[in-house]
Amino acid sequence: MEFSFFCWSVIEIDTLLADDRLDVEFENQCCKISFKGEKYGLLLYTDMCPEDEPSKFAIQGYLYERGGELLRYIVESQELLILAVDSLFGMVDEFETRFAHLEYDDEVREALFADCATGEMLCFAEEYGWSEAFVERLKTMRKEAREKLGLKESYSLGETVRLDGCGPDMSCCAAGRIIYVDDCYAIAHVPCSTYMLATDLNRQTLSSDEVEEIVGHSIDTIKENEHDVFVDMMNPVSYYPSVL
Repeated sequence: MEFSFFCWSVIEIDTLLADDRLDVEFENQCCKISFKGEKYGLLLYTDMCPEDEPSKFAIQGYLYERGGELLRYIVESQELLILAVDSLFGMVDEFETRFAHLEYDDEVREALFADCATGEMLCFAEEYGWSEAFVERLKTMRKEAREKLGLKESYSLGETVRLDGCGPDMSCCAAGRIIYVDDCYAIAHVPCSTYMLATDLNRQTLSSDEVEEIVGHSIDTIKENEHDVFVDMMNPVSYYPSVL
């Protein structure tokens, strides 16, 4: 297993240096971590000089060869949240461009990332191999994050959802209905009689093809108008207003 990941918050390098189970080596802007006597592990990247400030962290890393056990060890021990760069959800680039640099409350930004990350980490809990205790911790963190964002932890088929921050001045709201739910998605159908109404949702909606791929069947009988849109209430890239 090899993949790149993005994490939040800090990876405490000084804690790793003090861990008798680990080898930690610095080279240029990288920090290489492995279990003692083993060659596989993690590469962490930072724009700081780790030799001068070893307690500083990298927010991007790469898992190489058979480093899954090490990743689990570090993530669980430090309660980190991670997103795989090339994951099913594809939220890393969106988070960096839309969420990480926007000028709104840090608590909101952190909650958005926590919702992104915990959702992915729970959907792929079996692949990551998280412990039962850590899975429960992730569920708690996800619930806390969504409460901060004014969202529910889960949705039911047919349930009505409200989308705030709509319209040119973001003072309007819209409503949708949940048409599909599983462990990873909660797809809301939002009727829009005109193209302008669909645009004024201020959200990155799902295409009809994407929705059909997720739900596994045609949505022709679900759509009421040509310009109807779909929002994934479990994905901040989709449910959060994109113009903020």
